Amino acid sequence: MAVKKPAELDFSNKKFMAIISGPPGLGKTTLALSAPGPFLFDTDNGIARVRAEHRCVTSSVSTYEELLSDMESDEYREAETAVIDTGGTLVQLMKDWAKEHDSKAAKDGRAMYGVIKTEFDRLCWSIRNRDKKHLVVVFHTTEQVKGDSIQTRLSCEGSTKDIVWTPADFGGHMFMMGKKRM
Repeated sequence: MAVKKPAELDFSNKKFMAIISGPPGLGKTTLALSAPGPFLFDTDNGIARVRAEHRCVTSSVSTYEELLSDMESDEYREAETAVIDTGGTLVQLMKDWAKEHDSKAAKDGRAMYGVIKTEFDRLCWSIRNRDKKHLVVVFHTTEQVKGDSIQTRLSCEGSTKDIVWTPADFGGHMFMMGKKRM
């Protein structure tokens, strides 16, 4: 029976997906690496900026295929959390992959972002459900002036900046208030 009373609900095995965003240099990666048993997919060569005591097993990928291949490694299998830094660079890597794997994506930008959305969703599902890992995706942000207000957006190409939120459970934006990280 699928009906459960609140006391019968059990989320102890649920794996979370979080997005951490903010300007460069605030400590987003360090925060992400504080998740349980992290494995870092470093898509933008940012691990050098992380203090040595906060570093973890890292895959420095330059193609999406490398990321997929490293998901088969023993080090990845042993991790509890997959950290992708940065999501914007991941999308860039996925563009080349999408163009190679879908003839429409190679010719039409809208079709390409459709392929990327589908693959991003599949990747997140795979990490959380097949591999049973938490997932943290780090994004840089940009500011846009709209009338009298300043909007902060994920630094990510095309409509992807909106679709990456779909599989996420929660997100946090880091910023400076005076001399404090918030």
